[in-house]
Amino acid sequence: MPVVRIEYEKSVSEEEIRALAEHMCPVAAEASERPLEEQSVYARPNYISVGAALIELYVDSGPLAIPGGDKEKMLAVFEKGIKEFREKTGFSTPITVSIIEMNWKVKVGI
Repeated sequence: MPVVRIEYEKSVSEEEIRALAEHMCPVAAEASERPLEEQSVYARPNYISVGAALIELYVDSGPLAIPGGDKEKMLAVFEKGIKEFREKTGFSTPITVSIIEMNWKVKVGI
């Protein structure tokens, strides 16, 4: 179950970020080979940033949600999804993507 976090500069519209977040949910499912119901995407504006990209997309994932442990393959799926989003919407703001493998234990619905 990867968690996708989108951090963005306030110069990018909230509507564009909402559309990007909605598009990234099924992309995360494809990239992790996990069900769509397990995906979470969060977005928040940066109130103060120095030297940050306009949009940064972080994928926090446990090792089992990175198929074959191949972060490059997972990154390629996100890259493809972002390119599809750009073609569909005309969105042109650069996006930095980071795949972060985390050693965590999660229990949902406590």
